[in-house]
Amino acid sequence: MKFKLQAGVELDLLTPKELGDALVDFRKSWVQELARGVTFQRVSFTGTVDGAGVLEFGGPTGSDRTGPEAGMVWSLRRLAVTGITGTQTVSVFVNSSSPHDLLVPGITLATPILLPENTAVLHAGDDLVVAGSSLTNGAKVTLSATVKEVPEFAQWML
Repeated sequence: MKFKLQAGVELDLLTPKELGDALVDFRKSWVQELARGVTFQRVSFTGTVDGAGVLEFGGPTGSDRTGPEAGMVWSLRRLAVTGITGTQTVSVFVNSSSPHDLLVPGITLATPILLPENTAVLHAGDDLVVAGSSLTNGAKVTLSATVKEVPEFAQWML
């Protein structure tokens, strides 16, 4: 819908039909998302150990998404690490490698971690961070995870 203003500027507004169509499309996409239910996904993230043997990747400042997309929620179910050797360990955090953000300490190569239901829930804007020290310089370390994903409004489904 267009209106001619006295100042000579045209204003383009949605007609009631255009607005209704947009709202129907939006609602339809979320109803489909809800009907889809819980989705299990396998995700993985890789980082490189620096020359001092220190590793930290992921988080809000990382270049790759390491958490759920906008409007979604993850429940972490399984975590595993490759690229470390022997007794080397890495820890998994949420959003930063600060001690108060610790999610899972000391993951080794031989011990995939199975997490109980809803003990590690990430919301949109949360990101996983992997950190470790005394690791092999230049090693590529990969965190693999199995997550349950649902829309935020259906978090009760987790």
